[in-house]
Amino acid sequence: MIKPYPLKPNRRVRQLLGAAFATACSTVLIVGVRAQAQVVVPSNVNFSMGTGLYTYSYSVTNNGPTFDLAIVNVPVALGSDLMNLTAPTGFGISFDPGVSIVSFFEDSDPLTIPTFSPGTTNGFFTYTSTYAPDTVIFDALDANGDTFTGPTLSPTVPEPGTFSLIGFGPAGPRAASPPPEPPSFPTLV
Repeated sequence: MIKPYPLKPNRRVRQLLGAAFATACSTVLIVGVRAQAQVVVPSNVNFSMGTGLYTYSYSVTNNGPTFDLAIVNVPVALGSDLMNLTAPTGFGISFDPGVSIVSFFEDSDPLTIPTFSPGTTNGFFTYTSTYAPDTVIFDALDANGDTFTGPTLSPTVPEPGTFSLIGFGPAGPRAASPPPEPPSFPTLV
């Protein structure tokens, strides 16, 4: 019977394997950092009692080391009623009600200075809505094709139960009134 020969790498082979492992780990860490969200889209929401409108105001920060952002998309609830969309100089804002997305982007004029370059913060992108805010996940695409995601606020359509609680649901004010009396019939003796 032949005994298997135990393979024991010598000291130099162990050093090379250790160096290769360390290089592989650091490469994974660097790539992992690149894949992390490096875009921040904080929002500020104000409610006006006079108009009954919520004003949403966003800034976009690109913390990435190399690439400009191409577009930032913020989902909104289906049926949202966005109005008064404004963007800072050098940028655009659009709302597509078919897919319920608000997009922030650089304009196509090469003479405007502001861009979504690395290390910049641009704002404010604003719009108004009758709907209250809730947390959603935005997505951003950079010039290299990498995507980034993170939380921000966006309008949400109230639950149907909310309307009935305040008397505007399908039953409306009738839901709060007592049920009608059953009809009375004369009794025969």
